[in-house]
Amino acid sequence: MSPPRAARLALRRRDPSGLCISRGRFRPTPPFDFERSVAFIDAFTPAQGEQIIEDGVLTKALRQDGTTMVFRIHATGTVEEPRLAYTLLSANPLSRAIRSAARDRIDALYGLHQVRFLTPFEGACWSVLAQRTPQAAARKAKGALVEAYGDRIEVDDVPHAAFPEPSDLESASEDDLREITRNGKRARYLRAVIEGFADVDESWLAGGDLEEVEKWLRTIDGIGEWSASFVMFRGLGRVSRMPLTEPILEAARAAYGKRYSDERLRQIAEGYGAWSGYWALYLRTKP
Repeated sequence: MSPPRAARLALRRRDPSGLCISRGRFRPTPPFDFERSVAFIDAFTPAQGEQIIEDGVLTKALRQDGTTMVFRIHATGTVEEPRLAYTLLSANPLSRAIRSAARDRIDALYGLHQVRFLTPFEGACWSVLAQRTPQAAARKAKGALVEAYGDRIEVDDVPHAAFPEPSDLESASEDDLREITRNGKRARYLRAVIEGFADVDESWLAGGDLEEVEKWLRTIDGIGEWSASFVMFRGLGRVSRMPLTEPILEAARAAYGKRYSDERLRQIAEGYGAWSGYWALYLRTKP
């Protein structure tokens, strides 16, 4: 007897490893150079060793709505006519909702906003783990968090670990988190981040009023001004205002002229109002 239609479709979507497979494409706004995004990811300290980059293909694990998958993405077009192709690999067929959500996560990898964490929750956790601690120690704590509460999926006999969602960490007590962070204060902050993100609507974080979102972030114990700005930028790809540090001032002088004083550049930034962060970001990313 032939299997029902749904089963036949599922079987046809499995690759030789037995995993279910879904494919799709993106059309970034030109000009867009995927190689620059991949180069940034490869050098991004908080995520070092968490993905594979080989022959222009990025492979990384993702956890979405309780489902663990691996995505692969590569460029199929040019800088002026960019195209990206992606593949999702999972143990079971993905629902339309999960495929759509995963696509949105991957879509966050390109654009002027720069590359960011796959989820704002991961960015918030990192902002806590990295507070007043060496990057290597923060990465070790993050790895221990993934080992204890994340999930893994094998593709071609290679395991890929996915960062946990807030729901995966609901059972983690402050004592449990202290064992991972080796720091009571960071454990308390991490617990506050878990509770905060467990209840928030992520679509509001992504599209709500910038000031209101940043204000909400700062209500979380352990998330101060710097951490809130970090999560907005590296977790959500959103920028309201950015401190005019020396690297930004140097980039501004390169664009406007070396004769411009710090005070004059600050006046220009203030003229952009709520968009001044994007002004600063553009200056930093401008070739």
